[in-house]
Amino acid sequence: MIKIFNDQGMIWLVRIVQKGDKYGSNFCLEHDKDDPTVEFYALADSMQFVSRYYLSTLREGDQDRGLYLDDGVPAWQISSEGMLRVREWLKGKK
Repeated sequence: MIKIFNDQGMIWLVRIVQKGDKYGSNFCLEHDKDDPTVEFYALADSMQFVSRYYLSTLREGDQDRGLYLDDGVPAWQISSEGMLRVREWLKGKK
């Protein structure tokens, strides 16, 4: 896991979920796909799950862009610099 900050000062925890790892509410589900997922949690008074993407999705497209995790909450975004750090961390992950 890594922690990153967005431009609004929010702290984000980024977690990779490999095949066989537990995830979801109370970690009661097991990831059964070969393609890992990448989860984003907002850290404030508690840890709040916000979004999950397949690793392959984050590796596709424009690698110089940020990521909007929820269009309804303007602070729930990660800048292009933050996503560059996430993508660097994800390099080598399968």
